[in-house]
Amino acid sequence: MPELPEVETVRRGLERVLLGQQIVGGEVLLARSFSGEWSELIGRKVREVGRRGKVLLIGLDQKKTALVHLRMTGQLIYQPQDGSPREGGGHPSDALIRKLPNAHTRVFWEMSSGARLFFNDQRTFGSIKLLEDTELPTEPFLAKLGPEPWDKAFSVEALHQAFQRRSRSSVKAVLLDQEVVAGIGNIYADESLFLSRVHPATPAGALPKTQIRPLIAKIREVLERGIEYGGVSARDYVNAEGLRGRMQEQLYVYGRDGMPCKLCDTTLQKLRTAGRGTHICPRCQSQP
Repeated sequence: MPELPEVETVRRGLERVLLGQQIVGGEVLLARSFSGEWSELIGRKVREVGRRGKVLLIGLDQKKTALVHLRMTGQLIYQPQDGSPREGGGHPSDALIRKLPNAHTRVFWEMSSGARLFFNDQRTFGSIKLLEDTELPTEPFLAKLGPEPWDKAFSVEALHQAFQRRSRSSVKAVLLDQEVVAGIGNIYADESLFLSRVHPATPAGALPKTQIRPLIAKIREVLERGIEYGGVSARDYVNAEGLRGRMQEQLYVYGRDGMPCKLCDTTLQKLRTAGRGTHICPRCQSQP
């Protein structure tokens, strides 16, 4: 599932090409993938491309916003009119998507430049929802989100309180709670906890407060590195140009079970914590 770095990478790619363009047409190929009045979308100009947690917010004129949930397998890919080389700087051989539309295309927009924007979603859990800007503060998913990882509200004291409220839950389970902090998923939780030398199964209430500041620092560091390398392309994720990310080459533990730890050479293990596959180094992260 795309996490904050992957969604932010898509956001930046779309921002480069969509701003000021008008939506002049398109089609909904799967009804449940789009909600709202399609006719109110046509003719709108893109004024901004934002992100909140793992959700994209494509701001349109006349105070409307398209809320895009990529969920598990969603992709948002921009295709220029002339089929020219993609904006992302990658080689076309890096592309996971070579033909559009395809069997997984659910919605597409035609833009005033002649380009098209495709929403692909193999498992159909994702969606595009057209809202009035005034509806955004009360939109159920957005209203529940916690602070962004770089917000001042995501502080040592705030995370400590969250750990104390859910003292019997694992540290990893609390970090995956989008009401505690927005945007962290399985991959970046595993990486952050490894670099913090915290075992993911540690009861949240047992984590000393002195370890929370370095944990927050590592969370921010790992997310920033994920953005720098364009996200993790473990399965379906591609950026706005249809290209693979490079972060999978930088991972320390996620997806590397059975391989040597990059820091101590111990064989990495895969466990199950918080209902998720969890990757650890048994030497660097002592069992709680």
